[in-house]
Amino acid sequence: MDVTARVAAYPNRDFTGKVHAVVPSVDSNSRTFIVEARFDNPKAELRPGMFANAKLMLPGTEPAVFVPAKSVFYDGTTDANHIYSVANGVARLNVVLKGDTDGDQVRILNGLTGNETVVLNNQADLYDGAPVNIHP
Repeated sequence: MDVTARVAAYPNRDFTGKVHAVVPSVDSNSRTFIVEARFDNPKAELRPGMFANAKLMLPGTEPAVFVPAKSVFYDGTTDANHIYSVANGVARLNVVLKGDTDGDQVRILNGLTGNETVVLNNQADLYDGAPVNIHP
């Protein structure tokens, strides 16, 4: 099983490793368990004593759509969450159903396919059908 980890020394870099061992008992309070993972480390960037945040994709886990949290905004008038996406240079208003949050990312359960380009800034200046210029 693959593991992806990040350490504070390299905050924008993912290290990929493999699960080597799993402790078979689960902590009943936190519902966590201990996993030992091994990473190739040819440049000795990972050192003993470093703390890492790791993620692993469990078998049977479904694919999900995650977007930056700042792309989602709440409209009190409709009591719904929205995201503007851009297609062919035009803003499209999408009503979305939010799920779990992972850092600065929000899971979208309904309303996006995952292939959209989402708007991160100036949503208050947009409307459905507004012309949009994309700046990478």
